[in-house]
Amino acid sequence: MKKNVLIYTERWCSGGIESLISNLIKNLDKSKFNIKILVSQKETNIYDEILENVEIREILRKKCGNPFIRMFNAIIRFKKMIKNKEIDVIHINIYNGVGMIYAYIARRVGIRNIIVHAHNNGIDNDKLKIKVILHKVCKTIFSKYADNYIACSKEAAEFCYNIPNGKNVTIINNGIDIEKFKYNANIREKYRKEFNLENNFVIGNVARLVEQKNPEFLIDIFIELRKIKPESKLLLVGSGILENKIRLKIKNASIEKSVIILNERNDINNILQTFDIFCLPSKYEGLGIVTIEAQACGIKCVISDKVPNVVKITPNIISIPLDKDAKAWVQKILDFYSTPLKKDMSNYIKKSGYEIKENASKIEKIYLETK
Repeated sequence: MKKNVLIYTERWCSGGIESLISNLIKNLDKSKFNIKILVSQKETNIYDEILENVEIREILRKKCGNPFIRMFNAIIRFKKMIKNKEIDVIHINIYNGVGMIYAYIARRVGIRNIIVHAHNNGIDNDKLKIKVILHKVCKTIFSKYADNYIACSKEAAEFCYNIPNGKNVTIINNGIDIEKFKYNANIREKYRKEFNLENNFVIGNVARLVEQKNPEFLIDIFIELRKIKPESKLLLVGSGILENKIRLKIKNASIEKSVIILNERNDINNILQTFDIFCLPSKYEGLGIVTIEAQACGIKCVISDKVPNVVKITPNIISIPLDKDAKAWVQKILDFYSTPLKKDMSNYIKKSGYEIKENASKIEKIYLETK
């Protein structure tokens, strides 16, 4: 008999977690599970093809940009949407301690098998520190209500959970489809030609344009890079609340012709092939799955020291302290770029446990072992 699995996450947008969930579902044995997805808001359709016939239901009928109002409305409606439903397993994806409220609600309505899955190791600051306070309070009060604790890294687990005595966290790497991201010279040539990048040094990033990903500092790095390599181009893939601010900064620096900003794309595996350097100066990350994807593509990766070290799984990646200025980052980037490049990273990815099929099997086992 199939188990009914409900997977919950917050806003469904074009990010690493949505990509991970979609690819996990794709690789689960559908003969064993009936899977549905519940989200507070659905903001993209780019994963629909991967998900095929998996239903995505929205909690909120109206879009809401204010995170606090959205959260409180989602909590109220979440209870209504899971109460008296045939749910054998609920898999709750969280980004901070506030997400543990959903485990508490699931327990209150009688769901017996509650899995929580941590994906982040930091939180954006707000002037009144309300987010941080809520995170700490909810983490302390509600962590005890889950049956199984999963995290993408040790750092994410420590940030999101206060684990009760007698329970453990299972670390499951955010897996990728290795063959899909494997270096391909033909694709690289095709896409560099499409974006008119054939004679350029390309530094790029795939990330939401939000404070966590630190895109303003990436612009500073690029401005300094152009002083040394004027033929450089910056390719950004992502959107977010800082987009207008980023575009204004680009305009004020008079570098519009040297920067390409793309929004939602379903061909990230191909776009990554165009990069000479992948740069992720994040302020915090639970893991940073795009860093694994970029390494799989056989390109040099430069990340901040706020990204967990577990992502450094090939010779093609270094980290730089975030307290270093843009000039120091550029020097490190150019020094690193001058070192030999290894393009086929398949064995490194597999040995490090980032293969999506292997990780889907681990999730499957947890689903099946629940009482």
